[in-house]
Amino acid sequence: MFNSSTPYSNTTQMSTYDSNIVDNLFNVWLGLLILTLLCFCFFLCFFTVILIIYFTTPHVRENSRFAHMLINDTLYMIAGLLLCLCALFKITMPLSICYFFLAFSASTFRITPYNLAAMALERYIAICFPLRHIAFCTPQRSYTVIAFIWLMRILPIVADMFVRSASVEIMFFSQCVICRQEFAVVKPIQTTIRSLTFIVALSIVGLTILYTYVKVTLVARKVGSGSSAASKDEVFSKCIRKMYTLKP
Repeated sequence: MFNSSTPYSNTTQMSTYDSNIVDNLFNVWLGLLILTLLCFCFFLCFFTVILIIYFTTPHVRENSRFAHMLINDTLYMIAGLLLCLCALFKITMPLSICYFFLAFSASTFRITPYNLAAMALERYIAICFPLRHIAFCTPQRSYTVIAFIWLMRILPIVADMFVRSASVEIMFFSQCVICRQEFAVVKPIQTTIRSLTFIVALSIVGLTILYTYVKVTLVARKVGSGSSAASKDEVFSKCIRKMYTLKP
């Protein structure tokens, strides 16, 4: 009798132990989710305050690249958070909507390096060509650069959409799935397009930032050496004047 009850009691203890682990993991997961949502709400409040300052202050409104970076990062966080919540809670959606969210999230994520390259070019002009900075870096040209950045990111997505539409039937986009990245790739050429996009973006952004950084560093060293030489000449002239004033 004792031997027959022992396996049952061990099984009961193991099931109780497993249920406790599952409950603890769920509590940790729920706590992390609540903390993430609170941090996201705090970021939205902070971002709203910055936008109010941006649109109500005339001289701050001239720096449109900074506002574009904030808006782009906020859109990326919203899209990423929605995709994360849909995956965690296993929310299904039509494949066309899923593809839109994935493309939008990827676009906002990949725009950030282009935005940094544009800001590096603006600082390069301001430091190396200060007299031409006002003529080159106008608000209208900033809007043109922002539109060009978005165009650079939309063109690969449009090409990917044409490849995907030609590869599958229309009914394929009406399927309801849990939105994941693997549903966005149906042909190997899509991977090739994304790889070429990454290579081109890395080349353009990397060379731009490297070139502007080197040029700004050389100008800063030149200005620093010129100011130090000027300070040495000034000290030398002061010593000479003191020698002549102290001479009997």
